[in-house]
Amino acid sequence: MTFAKIAGLMLSGMVLSAGALAAPVSDTELRTALIGSWVTPPDGNADKIPVPSRQIFQDDGTTQLYIYATAECRIPAAAIEGRWSIKDGVLSTQVTGTTDSRLISIGQIQKVVIVSVEQDRVVFDADNELFVREKSATCYPAAARRI
Repeated sequence: MTFAKIAGLMLSGMVLSAGALAAPVSDTELRTALIGSWVTPPDGNADKIPVPSRQIFQDDGTTQLYIYATAECRIPAAAIEGRWSIKDGVLSTQVTGTTDSRLISIGQIQKVVIVSVEQDRVVFDADNELFVREKSATCYPAAARRI
């Protein structure tokens, strides 16, 4: 998987589902659950190439994705901005800005399919690959396994 594809998947990287909940979940409930700061845990990528990142979903429909070169997550190697929405359980994110246009094009729209949502963890499917995000204000939550 290319770094550009990983960046695109991380940007769209949060889709929530009724799969882990007892009752059907509306798009409004999914949207509310998504708001906040999410990270890519070191053990969360199906391709086993952890790319440290943190994405913030704002309640105004904007999002910022920060990709880091190291697990310390001190200085972003790249930043991507976008607008996000959920319709029929699918998260769509349109890129509105980037510090590195080689990663992803402005205007590009990423879509991912809902798999499951838990209190602090979500799983989504992009191109038949599962990706995990954990809710955290820091790059890696204290409980995350590190490689």
